[in-house]
Amino acid sequence: MVNGKKGKIVLALCCTVGVLIVALVLIGLVGTEYPITDPGFDGQGMGYVEPPVFSVQSGFYANPFYLEISVPEGTTVYYTLDCTDPTAESTPYTGPIYLENASAHENTFSMRTDTSACFRTDLVARYSTRVPDYHYQAPDYLIDKCNVVRAVAIDRLGGKSEIVSKSYYVGLDESYSSLRVVSLVTDPDNLFDFYKGIYVTGYYFDNFTKVHTLGDVWGFWDANYRQRGAKWERMATLDISENGTSILSQDVGIRIQGGVSRAYACKSLNIFARNKYSGSEVLEYRLFDSDFFPEKVTLSNGGNRRLTKINDVLMAECTGDMDFATMKFEPCVLFLDGEYWGFFWMEESYTAQSVSYHYGVSEENVLIIKNGEVETGKTALRQYYDHMRHEVTTRDLSLDEEYKAVCSMIDIDSFIDYYAVNAYIGRSEDWPTGNFALWRTLEKEDGAYGDCKWRWMLFDSNSRSMNLSLLKENAVTFIREKDELFASMWRNASFRRAFEERILQIADTCFDPDRVTRFIDEYDAAWHPYLADCWTRFHGSANTLEENYVKEMEGLKEFYSKRKAIVESWFE
Repeated sequence: MVNGKKGKIVLALCCTVGVLIVALVLIGLVGTEYPITDPGFDGQGMGYVEPPVFSVQSGFYANPFYLEISVPEGTTVYYTLDCTDPTAESTPYTGPIYLENASAHENTFSMRTDTSACFRTDLVARYSTRVPDYHYQAPDYLIDKCNVVRAVAIDRLGGKSEIVSKSYYVGLDESYSSLRVVSLVTDPDNLFDFYKGIYVTGYYFDNFTKVHTLGDVWGFWDANYRQRGAKWERMATLDISENGTSILSQDVGIRIQGGVSRAYACKSLNIFARNKYSGSEVLEYRLFDSDFFPEKVTLSNGGNRRLTKINDVLMAECTGDMDFATMKFEPCVLFLDGEYWGFFWMEESYTAQSVSYHYGVSEENVLIIKNGEVETGKTALRQYYDHMRHEVTTRDLSLDEEYKAVCSMIDIDSFIDYYAVNAYIGRSEDWPTGNFALWRTLEKEDGAYGDCKWRWMLFDSNSRSMNLSLLKENAVTFIREKDELFASMWRNASFRRAFEERILQIADTCFDPDRVTRFIDEYDAAWHPYLADCWTRFHGSANTLEENYVKEMEGLKEFYSKRKAIVESWFE
């Protein structure tokens, strides 16, 4: 026990230190291995202060103009032109802002060389057998840009409105009018800060190279852009323009998406609609030529087909009517924090909401499994998936009665279509042990798809598939060796006959060489110029990628022209 005046002082100091320690722990500054990252949302926009209103909406404008901003009564409006969050330290608005073609301004964010380990020439040289030399370089010309104006109203008590962000494309080429243009605006620190930036090698890579021997798969070396989860989501303003006019402006969350392709300088991005950002759980525009308002979309960089970006789009075109889920795609160009960031495919995401829309089942009744883990719903729901796998892999499916029992759990047409297509295109490497998904309803309900049967979902066919180097390999043998479900099903004679019949039918319909060639030629005619602009943006104006692009596109045609004869030989 502590007595006396001195004891009270000591006790008070101990209490103070204790309170400080507790506070530090609560905010994450004690006992944390890595620096804390800001989730990118500060609770702004609580409705206490009216936001400023811009006189001109986001979009494309042929000539320079003056932008006016209304100032809510009792407030001061502050604005920025460099994409940073406006604060009371920013420029106060006192009169119209002159906006002209921003492409004449110096490149800023595009000049960074910490967006991929492949920029590190020392690593490329040291690990030449493992690190691809993609010849990334910062642009050697002035890239296209848009004016980004961000403003906030702050009252006399320090209360602030939501931040309003607009994107203005002034005097840009008319070629942008033929497809959607996406602007993503966020405080640059959210992307490029050493500690919390989601787009850079950053702290995690720096730490990793100090304490680890670099492994074989360079794309999986730890880095900021390899971090996942809510802590690595950042708030941004999404603006989509079509035919020069803004069709959607909404605050969203963004995260880096992908596997190895996270390490590319041009990265895929997931976009999330969330109530905490915009007051809506969906993107408030009908995308993908449907009545569907998605809650999530992906801006895809094309994955491992980084030059052509064609594989997933080709698969969606050829297999959209089959008995498994396929994604929808729309072309777009991205401006990231006001700077041209390349050609992307806006890609539909598999969510309970999208399954509900496409299959007419209740959203709350949908279970999606992705790569063996629960994608929607509670983790405990994995028991449904584990049970199905156990039944398929432990029953003697050479017996027809056992095979029929398994077929009561899965949609056999979906299973056969899914595996037949993947076998036909020679998919390997990161499949079937990864990049797979399937869904079912948890409880039975009315409708053709409310029967609780498992159905498969196709995605990410852009790695080792449709590859001439694997043309003659027996994909059925490969899948049987890698996938327990397929190997078990293969033991049944009825399944083998149905599979053979279906894959040969697919050869004459979905993957008819003339049909595939026609699509590839149409794709090339429509998107080749945009793809070439993308190569120039990330590889410099003197890049020599045209030859590689042509070789890849011609290789696809050759693959499909020869594939049927190879597939037929598997069943002789």
